[in-house]
Amino acid sequence: MPITKSSAGMRGTSSFDNAIDRLFQEAARTATELKPTWQPGCNVYEDEHGMTVELSVPGVDPQCIEVQIKEHTLTIQGKRIFESPESRVWHARGIPEGTFSCVFQLPPTVDQEKPAASYKHGMLAVLFPKREEAKPRRISVEVQ
Repeated sequence: MPITKSSAGMRGTSSFDNAIDRLFQEAARTATELKPTWQPGCNVYEDEHGMTVELSVPGVDPQCIEVQIKEHTLTIQGKRIFESPESRVWHARGIPEGTFSCVFQLPPTVDQEKPAASYKHGMLAVLFPKREEAKPRRISVEVQ
């Protein structure tokens, strides 16, 4: 959130005041960039083949999405930015922009060494196959 200062009644501002203003503006800009500004809708499900994490991220350039796995944790981060000329007058603005971040714990039943990710029609899907030992096995019954 940018910090703005009204110049009404502020005569003779010193360079120290200007430096302080720049410091606060930079801190506010940095805090905004680091903090996720919206949360995409998501689905997480498991079937006999594995686990799938789906995120609804329409309007996000796939090149702006980072998928990372570390210590049984899946982290998906990205950014949606709309080009908007200053002359544009908004009447409604319901599509969020900025950064997002989602974190998911991976169950021990999935093989986190073999994930696959795809992006289609604004949906990001990350699939984790089940470990062989976690898949159901059929045991034949011996008739005696």
